[in-house]
Amino acid sequence: ILLNRTKAPLSEIKKAFANALRLDPCNTAAMMNLAEPLVLQKKYDEASALTAKAMRLRPEKPLVLAKAQALVKEFMEGRDFQAAQNLLEEWTQSRPQDVDAWHNLGLILLNQGQNARAISCFRQVHQRTPEDNFAVTQLAKLYFQEKNARECLRYCNILLHRGHKQLLAVSLKGRIINFTSGHEQAMQYLMPYIDQNPSNDALLVVLAEIHEYHDKYRDAVSALQKAKQILELGNKQNNTENLRFVINKIRNLKAKKIH
Repeated sequence: ILLNRTKAPLSEIKKAFANALRLDPCNTAAMMNLAEPLVLQKKYDEASALTAKAMRLRPEKPLVLAKAQALVKEFMEGRDFQAAQNLLEEWTQSRPQDVDAWHNLGLILLNQGQNARAISCFRQVHQRTPEDNFAVTQLAKLYFQEKNARECLRYCNILLHRGHKQLLAVSLKGRIINFTSGHEQAMQYLMPYIDQNPSNDALLVVLAEIHEYHDKYRDAVSALQKAKQILELGNKQNNTENLRFVINKIRNLKAKKIH
């Protein structure tokens, strides 16, 4: 500790704490004291591994939990997602009751495209805090991406019941109905929402997608042209990417009509 406070070389600090751990391999206080200079030197992998070990040994210790929370924040801000993931994986195993750890691990896995593992994390969040709408939203989207219609519909219905992210839930559910029950059923479900939200370009894009799925290219183009008009009348700076997508989609569908 004295070497650390006097800013001695990291090699000397590590040697001193290594000696302490050799005498007492379960000395989590020494581990946490060593983690601090490691972080200052940006040696995140070592700090993560050391804190994970302390978490495994003493998951109930407030000092270990506080250090783990601070380190995850530090790793995320430093964009060392692997170090954060390594620590959070041990955290969720050692303290499975901690919802924030599952949430943060789910976000990292989601960003990496590891959908199946992200689903497991957000299911843990939903199981422990059913009122968490963020977890439900992520589960609806992830199950749609994984083509799991039943689970996607389950979480869409929760969102609709709660009145949270309703248009997202409608969009996903409309697509699922289209895939599983056909064009007519999808239209019967989606059109009332479009009538209630005539200026919502996203719903019109979903409508176009449903038409295209059934080779109804003329109807798809018509829906996209309406979406294009809405986007052009809105905030062009915020709508640039969506507008570009719609214009390209119209061009591609018109080419399909020709051929």
